[in-house]
Amino acid sequence: MSPITGEAVAPSRAADVLTGVDSGSTQAKVLDAVVACAGRWGIDKTTVDDVAREAGVSRATVYRLFPGGKPAMVHLCTVREVAGMLDDLVTRIETCTDLDDVLTTILSEGSRMVEQQPAIAYMRSHEPAALRAFFSFDRLDRLFELITSLVSPSLHRFLGADDAAAAVTWCARLVVSHSLNPTESVELSDRSAASELVRSFILPGFESGPVGSGGVTLDPQHRPQSQFQHPGDQT
Repeated sequence: MSPITGEAVAPSRAADVLTGVDSGSTQAKVLDAVVACAGRWGIDKTTVDDVAREAGVSRATVYRLFPGGKPAMVHLCTVREVAGMLDDLVTRIETCTDLDDVLTTILSEGSRMVEQQPAIAYMRSHEPAALRAFFSFDRLDRLFELITSLVSPSLHRFLGADDAAAAVTWCARLVVSHSLNPTESVELSDRSAASELVRSFILPGFESGPVGSGGVTLDPQHRPQSQFQHPGDQT
């Protein structure tokens, strides 16, 4: 992942800003090719030659643009794909009218976007162990930092900055955990299922706070009973 400063990144063109890759450039074309190839064969089986053919450029051009080769392309491609999904998610959040709606949208739309991402979809079906390895703990920490920096400002209408960051991180952990370990009983991309989880676990974790605190404060000790596993019991 690219360096995280802790400051919110403007949602507009976040993918371009974070990667330094302009949309429409040859670099962007190569990164699009990485996504296409990984969606067909998975990340492990995708080679630089595959990417070059898909992008319609020479192998030498790929290495000129990405001197680090495949690892460098996968790194930038990951940041770009995540930032692009978060751009779309923030746009959807802006139409939400209350905190329940916001958190339900993060869970349901976030899960849907992850499920439909070509490389992740392939790895979930054919290489689940490789997918879990790809999202190792060090990568997850940086991923959650990126998600929080891009999405949490959209919750400041309803929560103070610290609580907004905590809520987004909590939701992100649920989405990633469910993506890596899907269950038949819960489908987070289904809005009704996501809404039940939000109302059972997340919203009750907030209680009235003093004026100026954002209106509510996260209560991490709250642990209501439900058919859903508690977020703290997962990744």
